Amino acid sequence: MSINVETPVIQQNTGLIKAAYAGGDLLKQAMDNSTYFIRDKVRELGFARKVIEPIFVTSADLDRVPNNEQPAIILEKDIESKGMTVPFRGQGEQRYWEREDMVVNFQKIESERINKSKFEMMTSKTPYTEVLKKRIVEEVQKVEDETLMNGFNAIIEKAEEEAPGTQYQELEGGLNKTNIKILIQMLSRLKMIPPTGPKPKILMTQNLKLELIELGMIEIGDSNVGKYWNEGVVGVDKLFNIPVVSTIKNDLVKDDEVFIIAPQDYFGRFFILQDHTMVIETKADMMNMYTYAAMGMGFVNTKGVCKIKLS
Repeated sequence: MSINVETPVIQQNTGLIKAAYAGGDLLKQAMDNSTYFIRDKVRELGFARKVIEPIFVTSADLDRVPNNEQPAIILEKDIESKGMTVPFRGQGEQRYWEREDMVVNFQKIESERINKSKFEMMTSKTPYTEVLKKRIVEEVQKVEDETLMNGFNAIIEKAEEEAPGTQYQELEGGLNKTNIKILIQMLSRLKMIPPTGPKPKILMTQNLKLELIELGMIEIGDSNVGKYWNEGVVGVDKLFNIPVVSTIKNDLVKDDEVFIIAPQDYFGRFFILQDHTMVIETKADMMNMYTYAAMGMGFVNTKGVCKIKLS
């Protein structure tokens, strides 16, 4: 006779099943715990929220827009600047705004719906609660990062058509002091770096940032050279006193690209009406898990991002 001893993984899976089918406070607690986990991981692993810090809004902040059934916020902008709204997940097209105000619509973002049989989860050694949450986290934070980069690249492409060289340059020599200076000067010439107050931000891949180890004493000083050798460069979070955001997602940010982004008061807004929220539903033996959110993104001045491509 064999004795069935529940492993911690099976206990974890069984706990989720009990909560899902019990409903009420037990289900709410399970969904709340998953929601907090997902939101924390999106903040930790994604880069969009580090480049443009989200502004959390409520229904009281929404504006009435004629002939528009979507929740929206109206942003005022300088009449001389061009604005752009960015859709999430291809829900519409990027739209340019040249009048004094622009409308940022909120769009519903829903993750993949993951279905699992409770019977399979009862005996499986796979930690489904962690696996499912990880899959959802990877998906929703990619949506945010992808939306941001789609906007940046559309801005750069349009700028190259209208004023070549002002917001994009191809430079030789890799990631060196001169090329970083040129990138900063590009944004400065567009009058998008305030003399005091918030700083712009630099965005690059972690792989490209590793090239900082090759900078010499003449470029960055003996103390920094020693620090980079002893401590590495992965933790470097500033260049020329400008915050650096790095990412491992070289499918979204190429290893030969560096972006500089103006302070968000000068450049853009990332609004969150509802952050990613977990839903657990049941039908017969099947459990259905997914998240949904409502977000809007808009850039009030398309001069607020510049890019260099290194060789």
